[in-house]
This record gives sequence, structure tokens and C-alpha cells, in this order.
Amino acid sequence: MNVIETRKLTKFFGKNAALQGLDLTVRQGEFMALSVPMGQAKPLQYVSF
Repeated sequence: MNVIETRKLTKFFGKNAALQGLDLTVRQGEFMALSVPMGQAKPLQYVSF
């Protein structure tokens, strides 16, 4: 069973594309970590389902 699924996800900040065309599937029981480059002032996110 998929608990997260995206197809062609895009996120803009003004005219700047921060994320473009993301396809992602996370199934139940999988571990996922998302990270951004240093200096982006975003905390590291860990998600477990």
C-alpha cells in the first residue's frame, strides 16, 4: 500500500522553481529522508510509515 505518492510535483517560490517534476512513491513500512543543500535554513525531515 502506498502512503505517499506524487507525480510531476512542482513548487515555485515566485518565479523560481524549487522543485520540478518530482515523482515519488513511499510504501507502508519504508523509511524516507529528505534533505536540502547546506544553508537553506530548512530542518532535515525524517518520515517513517
